[in-house]
Amino acid sequence: MSTHPDEARLNGYADGSLDAAARVAVEAHLASCAACRAEAAALAALLGAARALPRSIAPDRDLWGGIEARITAGSQERGAGRSVMRWLPLPLAALLVLGLGMIWWTARRSMGWEYSVARGRVTVDGAPAPSSGRLRPGRWIETGAGDSVRFRVGDIGMVALSPGSRARVVSAGGGEHRLMLARGAVYAEITAAPRRFVVETPAAVATDLGCAYALTVDSLGAGLLHVTAGWVELARDSDLVTVPYDAYAPIDPRRGPGTPYVAGAPPVLRDALAAFDAGTGGEAALGEVLAAARPEDAVSLMNLLTRTAGATRVAVYERLVVLAPPPAGVERAAALALDTRAVNRWWDAIRPPRLERDAGALIKKKKRMRLIPPRAGS
Repeated sequence: MSTHPDEARLNGYADGSLDAAARVAVEAHLASCAACRAEAAALAALLGAARALPRSIAPDRDLWGGIEARITAGSQERGAGRSVMRWLPLPLAALLVLGLGMIWWTARRSMGWEYSVARGRVTVDGAPAPSSGRLRPGRWIETGAGDSVRFRVGDIGMVALSPGSRARVVSAGGGEHRLMLARGAVYAEITAAPRRFVVETPAAVATDLGCAYALTVDSLGAGLLHVTAGWVELARDSDLVTVPYDAYAPIDPRRGPGTPYVAGAPPVLRDALAAFDAGTGGEAALGEVLAAARPEDAVSLMNLLTRTAGATRVAVYERLVVLAPPPAGVERAAALALDTRAVNRWWDAIRPPRLERDAGALIKKKKRMRLIPPRAGS
């Protein structure tokens, strides 16, 4: 196979639905194409992690039994000074105990993430770990070749760690949950306000903007992000890209985040983006990107708009206007100056927030949040 397999063929390879001849052809291509290997690995990790995710993870124990017992005991006690509950109306006492219980429960959950081993066994700080428990900040968890583990991330979502992964919880609670992924693959489903869930890697930092995504990292720190719902911001220092749903972005420990591209992007565009990001293609590579871009590839061009300057940015802008005209009120000067309001309005037109979710893509909740698009310069 001389050209890159398209998205449908890679999906078929990942889920095992290709016939024998097609599978052999894809494997032959993967043997010589690192980018497609990373994408195939991300798809496989996504499928495996999604299958392993439960509908929910129950808390360690039900708090109400203990709370109810304390209320009953307090109401039955006799004698001065025996119980504060004797001097409080029962509804107020119940509210007090419930409030204390909630404070205790919230504090306990901020002490780490609850985990449950989905398959095999895992180690924590190099020692065998029980099949379920709590991973506290600072401790490393590792999965072997046949192991996988899932986490409940406070009350904001679920995370699955695939086989061959090494990660640690950096922080849990206090407005932010942060994970360090040294290698392997993680699949996250987050239903929370933007910027409450962050994954650090050796190459870039992925910040959740209300999303579901798979992120793979190899032993050298390179990897691939695939966003399936919502948005993710990838950054290293001041270099930042925005990855919306149905898009991919490579990461490299030497260069940081690469320019995102949509599923099904032409191979010539992906190759030219890789050359441009690596600094080896220069203006010629950018010219190939602009020539090969379709309306769907406006996602790549919007990111290039913020990653270029001068005449190069003008060239990107002029091609972008043809492929995905800006909405009324977004003027040329404002877009070229990367005016926050203008860029955000253009993003909203290109990738409007959507409420529909694929089955199993996000945790079921009574209320669905509106996906919030990224904000330029945020």
